[in-house]
Amino acid sequence: MLPPSSKYLQRSADPVAAAERESRTRRLNQACADGRISHDQYAADMDIVYAARVLGDLVPVIERLPAAIMVGVVGVALLAMLLLLLVVLF
Repeated sequence: MLPPSSKYLQRSADPVAAAERESRTRRLNQACADGRISHDQYAADMDIVYAARVLGDLVPVIERLPAAIMVGVVGVALLAMLLLLLVVLF
């Protein structure tokens, strides 16, 4: 869920800029390449990104994508801490 201060909620009627569309596309490409989203989800989200006229139209994609990214980042950080702990203990 997006925070109330998110531009996608605060300025939901603003038009989607080309740079915004490109940014979402890059993030979706990376998430699919990393296996964080399925090809079906990727295709559905890309349809939303390219059909979006206003920022509010992107909310479903934005809400799904950060959670997937955070799981990856947190997972890597936890694994690194665990490995460091094992090295220090043994």
